[in-house]
Amino acid sequence: MGDAGKPGPLWTIVELIRWGETYFKEQGFSAPRLEIEYLLTALLGYQRVELYLNFDQPVTPAQRAILKTWIRRRRQHEPLQYITGQTEFYGRSFQVEAPVFIPRPETERLVAQALSRLKTKTAPAILEVGTGSGCIASTLALEIPDARVTAIDRNEKALALARKNARTLGATVRWVPSDFSAYHPQKNFDLVLSNPPYVTAVEYRRLSPEVRDFEAAEALTDDADGLTLTRELALRGRELLKPDGWLMLEVGLPPQPDHARELLVSSGYAQVELSNDYNGDKRVLTARCN
Repeated sequence: MGDAGKPGPLWTIVELIRWGETYFKEQGFSAPRLEIEYLLTALLGYQRVELYLNFDQPVTPAQRAILKTWIRRRRQHEPLQYITGQTEFYGRSFQVEAPVFIPRPETERLVAQALSRLKTKTAPAILEVGTGSGCIASTLALEIPDARVTAIDRNEKALALARKNARTLGATVRWVPSDFSAYHPQKNFDLVLSNPPYVTAVEYRRLSPEVRDFEAAEALTDDADGLTLTRELALRGRELLKPDGWLMLEVGLPPQPDHARELLVSSGYAQVELSNDYNGDKRVLTARCN
């Protein structure tokens, strides 16, 4: 940070916040203060409020060297989660690394809906399709200690990361390296859920470079209408679910939610419902296998 014109070897937290806010503003970031705050909380192991409770704490030269490297990466619009190697999901910290899909807060609503539907079940059997970092599968395993959770993904790097997260958190999950079309277990699940690649080909081309240039395309888009895996889940879900079992999906932006809902209705599911995520958008689709 010597290029900021600050003399002497020591910088305090508040001085770095002020410098970082100015720097990221000059680089064209829309929320420059949040950028530097995010990096500092990860660097120092603090919550955001603790930065200001310890505002006059010096930051060591070694810490500043790491921060400087992180800032260079962020200047290239690499996602903050990849830079720091972690993100929060449902109150827990998960490791993330490129190009594995970064968990979004909106997906916590999918987990909440699953927990609501399973609260009366004993030792429910759960299948997650396309687990990525494993945040959904591990969260469900931790929130429902007697659950039998299986998670599949065809990406070995994603599965390795999911296993690592599960070990760190103490979650028991059966991880299966498989494409969904090649996975043929017995019909014994109380819940099948997925956050599929629902971004359409047109929408994908419009994504910000921060998303498009760093996260795996296969986790974001089917390079079509965003409903490819939803169609397969609608078709095969009835093969996998017990009677009265639930199929749950996160879906994309309008008009996709209504199209996905019609797919499940026409496939014979009951109680097909769209509910809001935490942003107020109808993005969580649930259906019962009758």
